[in-house]
Amino acid sequence: MRKVIDGKRYDTQTARELGVLGDTTLFIKVTGQFFLYQNNPHKWPTITPISWEQARAWAMGVLDHDDLVDQFGNPCRVCNKVKASTDNNYGKLCQTCEDMGYWVDKDGNTHAPDDK
Repeated sequence: MRKVIDGKRYDTQTARELGVLGDTTLFIKVTGQFFLYQNNPHKWPTITPISWEQARAWAMGVLDHDDLVDQFGNPCRVCNKVKASTDNNYGKLCQTCEDMGYWVDKDGNTHAPDDK
C-alpha cells in the first residue's frame, strides 16, 4: 500500500517490516521514519506515521530482545526512552540525561546528579 501524508511517501513495498501484531505491522522507511500499517478486514487499510519513541514502545511488546536492541539500541538507564549513547559512561545513558548530570560508575550503577 502506498500513501502520501504531509508530503511524505509511505510504501509497504519499499519499507522494511519490523514486526507484526494482529492486523498491525510496524515498518521503517529507508529514511528512518516509522509507520504502522493496519489491515483491518472491516475497514480500509490505514498507514499511520509514528515517532521513534512510539515505534520503540510498540515494538517492545512484539520483538524479541535481540531484534529490539538491533533496531532501537539499548535504552537509557534513567529515562528509558532514548537510545543510549555508545561512547559515554559505559554506553548506558542518553546524552540528555548525561547533560543533566546523571552518571554510571565502573560497576555499572546509575547515580543521580547529586550523588557523590
